[in-house]
Amino acid sequence: MGAQSIAALDDVPPEQLQAGRAPVVPRHSLPLIVDLDGTLVRTDTLHESLLALAFRRPWHLVGAVAAMRRGRAVFKRHVGRVSVLDWAALPFDPHVLSLIERRRAAGDPVHLVTAADQSIADGVGSALKLFETATGSDGSHNLRGSAKAAYLAERFPDGFDYVGDCVSDIAVWRETGRATLAGGSKRLAMRLEGEGLTTTMLPCHRARASDWVRLMRPRRWLANLLLFLPLLTAPEDGRADLVLRFGIAWLLFGMAGSAANMLGELGDLALERRHPIRRSGPLAAGRIGIGTALTLSFVLLAAALAGGALLGGTIAVALLGYAGLLLVCHPRPGRMLAGLLGAAGMAAILLSAGLMLAGHPLV
Repeated sequence: MGAQSIAALDDVPPEQLQAGRAPVVPRHSLPLIVDLDGTLVRTDTLHESLLALAFRRPWHLVGAVAAMRRGRAVFKRHVGRVSVLDWAALPFDPHVLSLIERRRAAGDPVHLVTAADQSIADGVGSALKLFETATGSDGSHNLRGSAKAAYLAERFPDGFDYVGDCVSDIAVWRETGRATLAGGSKRLAMRLEGEGLTTTMLPCHRARASDWVRLMRPRRWLANLLLFLPLLTAPEDGRADLVLRFGIAWLLFGMAGSAANMLGELGDLALERRHPIRRSGPLAAGRIGIGTALTLSFVLLAAALAGGALLGGTIAVALLGYAGLLLVCHPRPGRMLAGLLGAAGMAAILLSAGLMLAGHPLV
C-alpha cells in the first residue's frame, strides 16, 4: 500500500525469549497519547451515556436536548453529569491495552486525551489506573480534531505518539508525522499513507457473520413456530391458501422479536457485560456498535408493523404487543418469575394471532 507499508504491531521477537534472557522492550523517548472512543474502548461513551439515560433516567433527556443548543461541549458536560456508566465493564480493546503496557514497561508516560467530557475521562482513568493524566472536554471547548492537535502540540512541544481511530484524528497525526491506528479502517490507513504518514495498524475487531446471526436471536424465531398451531384447525380445503399468510406472519413476528431483543440488550449493557457468557455478545463486546443496533432494531420493528398492517390491523396490534412484552420481560438476573410470565404472555399472543389468521373468532 504505497511506498510505506502498514505494519502490524508485533510482540517481543522470539529470539529475545531464549532461556536466561529477559525480553528487550524497544525504548521510546516520547509520551504515548491514547484516544478513548473507538480506540481504547470499542464503543462511543457518549452513545453509552445517552442510552443509559434513555433506559434509566429518561427525564434527563429533556435537559440534554436543551444543552445541545448551547454547543457540543456543553451537551457532553450535561450528559456526563447526569449519567453513570460502569467504567470497568466497558469493552476495552486488548490490543490498545497491550500497547499501553509495553510503553509503560519501557518507562514512557501514557496519557488519556479524549473529546469525551472530563467526567468520563476521569472515570475511565480511575478504573484502569494506567495513565499519568486523563484529559477530556471541559464543557466549553470540544477537544476534538484540530482543537486536540493544537492542545497536544502545546502541551508536548518535544513530540508525542498518538493512538486514534477516525478521520478527526488526522489533524493530530499530522503534528506527529506518524500514526498508530486502532479499529482496522483500511480506507483511513490508505489516506494516512497518501499523506506520507508512517502508519502502524493495530489488529481490528470487526463483526463476524456469526455476530449478526447471534444478534437476531434465531432461537426466538424457532419459538415463534407456535404461531402455526392454529393452522392445523383450519379446513383442509382452504389450508394451503393460509400457509403463505402464516409464513409471512411468522417472519414478521421474528423481525419484531429480534428488534425487541436488541433494544432489551442495549438497555441492559452493563448487566450483559458483567455476565460470564453474555459479555462476549456482539453488542456487549463492542463488535457491533450501539448506533448500528438501534437503527437495525427500529427498521425491523417498523417493517414488521407495516407488514402486520397489510395482514390486518389486529395482527399489527399483536406484533406491537408481542414486541413490547418481550422488551419489558427481557431476561435479567433475579427476574425468573417475570421471564416466565412474559413467555406465557407471548405464547398467548402467538396463538391468538394464529387463530385470527386461520379465521377463528377470538370471542
